[in-house]
Amino acid sequence: RGQLGVGIQPLTPELAQSMGITNPRGVLINSVTPGSPAEKAGIRRGDVIVSLNGQPVTDTNSLRNRVAAAGPNADVK
Repeated sequence: RGQLGVGIQPLTPELAQSMGITNPRGVLINSVTPGSPAEKAGIRRGDVIVSLNGQPVTDTNSLRNRVAAAGPNADVK
């Protein structure tokens, strides 16, 4: 299984509003593991992931499933 090394949570309308996001979609990053692929790629706490390899990320499960299916050492955008 692939892994990014992040903690994630749903991007609720309330969170999106507090962050100034007008179109709430995607998954909010709430933590990044030091030394993880996510940290090396520049992902930071507070980022919102809206797609993975061109496919929309609609909720935490869709992100987890796509990352896991990509497999170890896969390059993803």
